Amino acid sequence: MHASGGSFGSLGRLIVESQAPLAAVNLDVLDTENAHIYWMRDQRHDLVMSMNFGRAANKAFCSVMEKWIGISPVSR
Repeated sequence: MHASGGSFGSLGRLIVESQAPLAAVNLDVLDTENAHIYWMRDQRHDLVMSMNFGRAANKAFCSVMEKWIGISPVSR
C-alpha cells in the first residue's frame, strides 16, 4: 500500500503513477548537545526535534502543555 502511494491518498497515487522523482531532504535533529546552532540556522528550517519518550524536547513540550491546560478556561 505504501509503495503504491496509498499512504498519501489520491495525490500520492498520482505521483507514483507518473513515476515522478521524489526529492530527498536531510534534516538535523535539534537536541541539547547542538542547541547552540539553532539561531545560526533558524531561517533555513532544516532542524527537527525528536519527540521520542524521554527526550528533552518531549519533556519540554509536555511541560508547556501541562501549563497551557492548567490555565485553560475549559478546565476551570
